[in-house]
Amino acid sequence: MTIEAVASTAQTFLKSHIRKNDFFTPDDELDPNDASSARLHFFRALPHPKLPNTIMYTFSYGRAFSEGDDELQELVQGCLDALKQAHPEVSQFDIHIRLQAG
Repeated sequence: MTIEAVASTAQTFLKSHIRKNDFFTPDDELDPNDASSARLHFFRALPHPKLPNTIMYTFSYGRAFSEGDDELQELVQGCLDALKQAHPEVSQFDIHIRLQAG
């Protein structure tokens, strides 16, 4: 599979995985009228423009976190572990994680 095809598969999986897990947000924190109340969103996966053989995964996090929070890092790693288990082909490419406040 090409890096573009694997990135597309990863993007579809991660968006669905996070949505199925209610954005990893407890019900009492989730406000359907405020996207920043969700703890984790997945934005996109694409070939990194400067690093060959690397897929850049862009996640956005809600107001419950700041970029260096251990819990945020654990959620992202858990999502990537689930991706690798469901789609082992992603492991043929390096990973670059980008986090942004949502």
